[in-house]
Amino acid sequence: MYRNRKIISGLVVIAASLCIFWGGTFTKAEEEGAGNAIETMPQEEQQPFVPDMNEEAQPKARTITVTGIINEDYQLVTAQGVVYEIAETEAGDVMVQYIGEEVMAKGTELRVDDQRVLSVVSFEFVEK
Repeated sequence: MYRNRKIISGLVVIAASLCIFWGGTFTKAEEEGAGNAIETMPQEEQQPFVPDMNEEAQPKARTITVTGIINEDYQLVTAQGVVYEIAETEAGDVMVQYIGEEVMAKGTELRVDDQRVLSVVSFEFVEK
């Protein structure tokens, strides 16, 4: 299971890097075009390059808050039975040490195949 966490964490890092790279590429292209009112290049050549990816290949990440119990496999399981793999982050590594505890975790959810991966930013214990 620890090996799966490393693989999933690697995928999360790659997805985040791609988002940062593409965001920086678009911003840079917009800044370079600003202030150049007279341009001899055709409009279509000024557009930034965007790789042709279908929707299934694009990572979908969203910020969520999840309440559940940490199990022996270092996963967060909700009362509805939804299982989240915990990515290797500073907060996530601390959180998974509390096996059997109920926590409310905030972070980014990323779907990898049929798995839900939670990149934990912060968490707190749920009072019983």
